[in-house]
Amino acid sequence: MTGETEKPLRKPPRKVTPAYLQRAALAYLERYASSAENLRRVLRRKVDKRCRLRGEDPAEFHEMIDEVVAKSLKIGLIDDTRYAEARVATLRRRGGSARAIQAKLSAKGVDRTAIAAALEGEEGDEEQAALAFARRRRLGRSGPVNGRPIATRISRRWRGPVSGSMWREGSSIRSGTTSGMDRSGYFYPGIIASRI
Repeated sequence: MTGETEKPLRKPPRKVTPAYLQRAALAYLERYASSAENLRRVLRRKVDKRCRLRGEDPAEFHEMIDEVVAKSLKIGLIDDTRYAEARVATLRRRGGSARAIQAKLSAKGVDRTAIAAALEGEEGDEEQAALAFARRRRLGRSGPVNGRPIATRISRRWRGPVSGSMWREGSSIRSGTTSGMDRSGYFYPGIIASRI
């Protein structure tokens, strides 16, 4: 007795079929809104995993995946323009800039024309998005200092974090401009601090 016990061999998963892919697509779309390209990526990951465990070539199933995505498009389960409009509205409410929204939608596989149309149809602008972002991140007068809101004057050392956060978010509105400085050297985050 060496004390070593062998793990029982795991039974390989079932073969990939069109019915399996359709069920996987429906299960994914029940939980998440998706673009056509994103659904294709999700199904390819599932197929790759199953094929790796079964020792098969996943390239054989790419045509089946394309058929499932085309069928989902045809019956209206996925629609890139609807998806883009919904995501733009959500990301704008959260304070996303146009560049950040465009990058996120491009990463999900939405084409540029659908993104541009969704951004055109959105009534929010960059200023409102920057204000929402500042409130959400508690920047400027929204942020607490020792449990109390920051006063209207923010010292120069706060300029970096505020403008850095806005820069990382991709906002075209910058808070670290010289126009935000008064004569005493205090920094007003410009458009953001005046409206929060």
